[in-house]
Amino acid sequence: MRSLSAILLPLAALLAISDPTECKAQDLPPQVILQPHPLLAERAPGSDATGGVKAMLPRALVAHAGLLSDLQSSDSNQSKRPVLALASSSLSAAPALSAPLQISQSYDQPQPDLRGAQPATPPASTNTPSTSTGTNTPPSTTTTPAITAPASTPRTAAGTVGHYFSQLLERDFGMPGYNPPPSDPLPRRAPPPALDPVFPSSEFLGSNAQAPMGVNDSNYAQYPLEQLLWAKFPVLRKNRIRVYGWLNPGLNYGTSAHSNYPMSYIVASRSVHWDQVVCRFERVPDTVQQEHMDWGFRLTNLYGEDYRFTTAKGWFSTQLLKDNNLTGYDPCEAFTELYIPKIGDKKIFDGLQIRLGRYISCPDIEAQLAPDNYLFTHSLMFTVDTYTQTGIQAWLQLNKYWNVMGGFHAGADTAPWTNSTVPTAQCLVRWVSKNNKDSAYFGVNDINGQPFQNQTNYNPPGSQGKDNLQQVNFNYTHVFNRRFHTVTEMYGLWSHDALKGGTVSTGPIRSFGGGGGPGAVIPGYAHAMGLVNYTLFKVTNKDYLTLRPIDFLFDPQGWRTGYATNYYSGTVGWTHRFSDLLCIRPEIRAEQSMNHLIHPYDNGTRRGQVTFACDLIQRF
Repeated sequence: MRSLSAILLPLAALLAISDPTECKAQDLPPQVILQPHPLLAERAPGSDATGGVKAMLPRALVAHAGLLSDLQSSDSNQSKRPVLALASSSLSAAPALSAPLQISQSYDQPQPDLRGAQPATPPASTNTPSTSTGTNTPPSTTTTPAITAPASTPRTAAGTVGHYFSQLLERDFGMPGYNPPPSDPLPRRAPPPALDPVFPSSEFLGSNAQAPMGVNDSNYAQYPLEQLLWAKFPVLRKNRIRVYGWLNPGLNYGTSAHSNYPMSYIVASRSVHWDQVVCRFERVPDTVQQEHMDWGFRLTNLYGEDYRFTTAKGWFSTQLLKDNNLTGYDPCEAFTELYIPKIGDKKIFDGLQIRLGRYISCPDIEAQLAPDNYLFTHSLMFTVDTYTQTGIQAWLQLNKYWNVMGGFHAGADTAPWTNSTVPTAQCLVRWVSKNNKDSAYFGVNDINGQPFQNQTNYNPPGSQGKDNLQQVNFNYTHVFNRRFHTVTEMYGLWSHDALKGGTVSTGPIRSFGGGGGPGAVIPGYAHAMGLVNYTLFKVTNKDYLTLRPIDFLFDPQGWRTGYATNYYSGTVGWTHRFSDLLCIRPEIRAEQSMNHLIHPYDNGTRRGQVTFACDLIQRF
């Protein structure tokens, strides 16, 4: 047994570095040189759930202490999962660790091309970024724990499921946060993501719900279910078809006894609820290469309380508009897309991407799906704007810093086959500064010049009174540093001859809100405005603090909420990531009507409310 100092000296050297992003090779002992992703230490197979000191030490420290040979001999006949790439004289002669799939956890890191490939021993680590502009196959420098199908000993179906869940739990609670250092920019993209990966996205707003064109997207098996399926069904791996999802339960308790509305999405107060149960099928086009067209698709199936806000008329909408159910199903994304880099030998600027089907409304800080949001609850202004659109969009990347999008759809939250369809145009522009500190995203989200639809009562139940939003948005992001950034959004909404309360639900009146039929007509133009700010601080590699100090909704005619008043709310939230699969988001929120005579909360009985809420996101 080596001396205790042989272990503690390199450990102290690592602990002296407060931020892994600032870690330099010269700060470490010569035997401990970290490669890009400082992920978790490998737990020695056969150890108990808590593990011993030796099992919990990074392999570099074990090697430095002269214990690596013992660790290797103890697990030589078992599957090994690499979780920390090391360049060390002590490790140079160590046998290669096998990994069924190499998965990147950061857009700005090179990723391998697994199309048609068989599981193989990972290549030697390298920090040299790819310089090719026509390939998506640079060498990988990073791996994550893979949940795989058993390869040697046949298992029963129950055994396979048990193996899957045991590894899922190990990954949930066994992996610390990570913070990959910045790398050189890949070709055809703005500088590397300025936002730390502890946040929901490391990209600026306006990237079309995926990585910007020219950036390696997460088009590889990253989550447990798809890793299992790729191992079992190679055709999915060959065609880069992903299947994954998440569970999102939540709870809330506050001063309102029945309904939290107009807070969203959790309208039922003092309850535990399923907000989202999501399963997604997708293939993301390869936009790094510029030699040929590529295709993709996405189908996102959502069940839960949040369907009340994502639902669009014509997409299984009678659950809400006719029956006023608390929970329901909504295919909130269902589109195909085509990436076109050039026509003949002539490139189309930096790439063109066309999307056809139902997609998320673009110009918001917040998003409809839980993992994409800073907080559990949403701003007041987000509650009442456009959620999804069904139509066609064309995204043109002019260069690394400018993108433009033009499209036509059937109207805000409306399918083309309904009696409320109105041909609607949109045009949005995205700009990123050359120093990668600022970004603006702005334009017209919905414009058609037509009035509120189906205002009269002779339409059948579930088809009466449909909003026809006209909407313009402006978003601005400023990054102070990787730990600290702020995002501000404002919008304007208007409509003609609208109904108070907006789109009509003819279902029964429920304690949590909704139902009861149409509101009163608002002659002429109705309008609303919103303003919100998010300010974000990274606290640790696993934690960030979210402030929403500014959240105003101006609804002077009651068109959007049913109450003619202006609103203000403030929210403080904390997000803790146990791993890349599991996080919780507690928050405290206070809000009220700015008119002391108007009481819009808890079904018209309270002027304001204070709410504690918390949700959990478990990816699978």
